[in-house]
Amino acid sequence: PPEKSGAPKPEYQQAFSVMRRVPGPVGQRRKGAPRFLQRVCAVLGLAAVVGCAALKIAPLSHVAIVVSILSIWPLHTLTVSECYHSVNGPVLLTVAASFGVGSAMTNSGLAHTLADGLLLLAHGKIPVLAALMGVSLMLGVVVSNNTVVIMLSNLVRHVAEKEGISIKVCILVLIYSANFSFATPFSYQTNMMVMPHGKYVFTDFLRMGIPMQIFCGTLAVILCVTMYD
Repeated sequence: PPEKSGAPKPEYQQAFSVMRRVPGPVGQRRKGAPRFLQRVCAVLGLAAVVGCAALKIAPLSHVAIVVSILSIWPLHTLTVSECYHSVNGPVLLTVAASFGVGSAMTNSGLAHTLADGLLLLAHGKIPVLAALMGVSLMLGVVVSNNTVVIMLSNLVRHVAEKEGISIKVCILVLIYSANFSFATPFSYQTNMMVMPHGKYVFTDFLRMGIPMQIFCGTLAVILCVTMYD
């Protein structure tokens, strides 16, 4: 029953006050090594992965798996649930599907056809690289940068062989152009992240992104030819 306004509170209400129950394991101390040791091991694990990959001591995937297992057991730096939720499933599926699209372009002869059509429109090293940059930028408007690289890698290889251009230069131009995702908000994940907070609209990306793509693309082609050819 409701208590009167002037009635004294029970003793347990004077000593304790329950605000809200926190769901999940937030705030609970994990089992295993002390927190400081877990932090140190996390930094050392990252250094081990980067160092082994840079010095070619062991494959990156093997070292990452070993560090992950040690982080889960016995250090308990990560939980199995955290490892599972850290995997971006849609991105992995998109990349896996892109390999199939790239293989289909090669096996069906579409890559050869596109390469021939591209060479009909552009002749010479700089025009061909500029055309590759343009195709990559247009494709990057609707798909992710990883998908662009995978889909156009075979096309780039055929263009480089037919035009006599260094494959390294062509691949670098492709990689740079695939990451110039400035023209639309859905070209890259971070564009979508800043859009609501900055109160941007679609035309803002077009107005600022297209000039940035042209500037960065032109600079990338010139530097790739100058430094790596």
